[in-house]
Amino acid sequence: MARGRSPKPRSCAIWRRRYWLPTALLPRPGLSWSAIDADAARATLTDRGLSAAVDFRFGEAGEIVSCSADRYRAAGAGVVLTPWRGTYRNYRRIAGMMVPTAAEVAWVLSGRLMPVWRGRPLDIEYGFIDCKGPG
Repeated sequence: MARGRSPKPRSCAIWRRRYWLPTALLPRPGLSWSAIDADAARATLTDRGLSAAVDFRFGEAGEIVSCSADRYRAAGAGVVLTPWRGTYRNYRRIAGMMVPTAAEVAWVLSGRLMPVWRGRPLDIEYGFIDCKGPG
């Protein structure tokens, strides 16, 4: 971390790219899940002393259809905690996992969605390690 910079923006960055790697969302040390209602859950990720929570909403097939959190956004010379939303769609089975192939993220400013990124992966390839060990 650069001298004089706040760890606050980094606490949000620990979630980046995890949506494209479904196994990264499995419960494990440092990642906990709690139910919100029948279609939503909160995941809290802790990494190197920083924690960040994201609320996930799930579709009928159990896929992530959206997520929301308060994230730090650059504003003037500082940062401000701002509502953030993501939507995920067009799921495909890749290497045995259902993965979104289109997504959009947006800030919620004055009650309106202000998209900041829309995209789809050009190529997804997963490699798996054989964890069986010798024998």
